[in-house]
Amino acid sequence: MLTRSRYSPEVQAEVSRLFREAERQGIPDGLLLPRLEEGIAKKVNAERLLAALEREQDLLLQARDLLTGLDGGERLLEDQASWARAANLLAAGYGTVEVGGLARASLSRPGDFRPAASLYVSLRGWGLSAGQALELVRGLLASPISGERFPGIMEIFIEGRRLRLAPEILIRRLLEQLPDARTIEELRQKCLQP
Repeated sequence: MLTRSRYSPEVQAEVSRLFREAERQGIPDGLLLPRLEEGIAKKVNAERLLAALEREQDLLLQARDLLTGLDGGERLLEDQASWARAANLLAAGYGTVEVGGLARASLSRPGDFRPAASLYVSLRGWGLSAGQALELVRGLLASPISGERFPGIMEIFIEGRRLRLAPEILIRRLLEQLPDARTIEELRQKCLQP
């Protein structure tokens, strides 16, 4: 792929060196490859491509350190997509305390870290505080509701807004009902009653 790009042999050699260095540090190629492919597809200049790859490598190392610092965090590292998601959260400006709290909450269900992280980002974007968003995510992870259904929480917030339910009231209702809810639909019915 790199040899078919428009980059000079010197730049190609530098990219190869970065990938070897990442591999030496325990970062699988598959975690850096999407950034390389993106740079090639967007035809970014060599300086920008190399900077992006170095930044991605640094973020992946930070994410790895954060996850290995958690008791049981290696379960999240085993899934490259979860490792990448933690790095993406750091890149988006979420602090190590937030990302660590989210990862810690997901340790009982490591396969649901990615949907939990996506929901967390959506909740924060909706205006919830870090504490409120994390509390809701923890409640969902403690429930039998599958991670693939987590986006339904945002649908409840949208419907709640349409019904003019204050977010604080909806959050309280969700947290009260989550321990007994088996599905998002059940949660919707119980939480959106006037």
